[in-house]
Amino acid sequence: PLSITVEQQHVFSVGEGMFFADSTFLYDIRNGAVMTFDIAMDPRLKVLSVEGNYVKQWNQIAPTGTQVHQILRVSLDQRVDGQYAFNVGSEMSLKGTSCEFECPNFFHTHEAVAREKGSIAVEARTNVELNQVESPVGCVPIDVEELASELRARVNRSILFAYKYLITNFVLKLAIKKHGDVDVLTACVDAGHFILTCTEEGRTMNQAILSVRNTQKQYLRIDLPRTCEIWSIIVGSEAVKPARDLESGAVMVPLRKAGDQSSPSAQGSVQFTVTIIWVKEPDTLANGDPVTLGGRGRLAFVLPKIDIPLNRVYASIYLPSGYNYKDFEGGMRHVTYFTGEVPSESGSDAPGGYGGGRARSRNRDEDACETYGEVLLEQNVVFSKNATKLSKKGGLSFGGGRTGVIPVKVDMVTSGTRIMFERLLALSEPIDISVGYAKKSEGFMCSKPSKK
Repeated sequence: PLSITVEQQHVFSVGEGMFFADSTFLYDIRNGAVMTFDIAMDPRLKVLSVEGNYVKQWNQIAPTGTQVHQILRVSLDQRVDGQYAFNVGSEMSLKGTSCEFECPNFFHTHEAVAREKGSIAVEARTNVELNQVESPVGCVPIDVEELASELRARVNRSILFAYKYLITNFVLKLAIKKHGDVDVLTACVDAGHFILTCTEEGRTMNQAILSVRNTQKQYLRIDLPRTCEIWSIIVGSEAVKPARDLESGAVMVPLRKAGDQSSPSAQGSVQFTVTIIWVKEPDTLANGDPVTLGGRGRLAFVLPKIDIPLNRVYASIYLPSGYNYKDFEGGMRHVTYFTGEVPSESGSDAPGGYGGGRARSRNRDEDACETYGEVLLEQNVVFSKNATKLSKKGGLSFGGGRTGVIPVKVDMVTSGTRIMFERLLALSEPIDISVGYAKKSEGFMCSKPSKK
């Protein structure tokens, strides 16, 4: 007579208020052939899919009368014998995100089924906690390694519990507990290099090179003065169009995110470089005259606040030659070389020697800038006087009043005496740096001026 043995392999996945079952039924059919399978199952389950060779159709038959289980009837387009298998995907709703529930059972109603056994792997789909409520009946816990290799391969996450059973009317109760979500960091700057070139007239050209890792953050916000002129913003290798936050006034730079078509990887964090170049006009006195370098005094610089934590911060400040510089103060440590890998636009050592590793400090004119940059600096026309303005819609204008456009790529100009600073960890805060100076012909002051 016809004889059928069945092995069931289930992956039970528990999410927030939902239970999912990925079930494979392995048949050994002897002394005959069949083309219809009837599986009794928990009426709470909704069948989503049935996949296998020769599957023609499937139907869910609701229980009637005194019946407790619904029937899943799988019909094939031809008779099968020997080894055969198909997969059933199903789901059911739980009472809530934190509750106790009983795992569903599956068994066959065909009289030719002589024996059924099975195994279960339990996993959590989200950040929920699963626990066994009481000792199971009819099934026993086993080590994960005792599960069949093909069953373990179907599990996408860590297996929390594993069971095997020799009878299908087992009782397995689990408890699910949903915990509150915790805010996590979705973006960070591994290293940031700020480069400033200052002229004797007080104008500064600034560049920020940021090595960013991001998963979901849409914008990087950087607090730049409204009077500055933004020359270039590059994300990765592409120029982008920034915006202005109408509430805080910060400049918003669009970032690459995990899953973007333009991103090299669709999963995990995306790593790329953000380069921003802007120009700031000199401060003015009460009479409107610009503040310029005199015979001696102090220069003050402020690195802008960024709303993403910076793990390491580096600064290279290029100051006019012909001066002595001393008495460095502020939120960064003066160094003669950088102790870590410094980001650059090209990903390697950039002009001026501000790449990774040891870099020497110079007390003479730097040869780092290109020829055209030196000429522009000498002619004092490299920095435009057109200030970036906020339009009525919150857009930014670039060197001529154009809003809503993508800026061109601009090369940073460096010239003069280079002074370097570094620090660890900056958490959304501006960083102050001040430098004492005196003309070489007048000699450097022996002591700091007293503060009144």
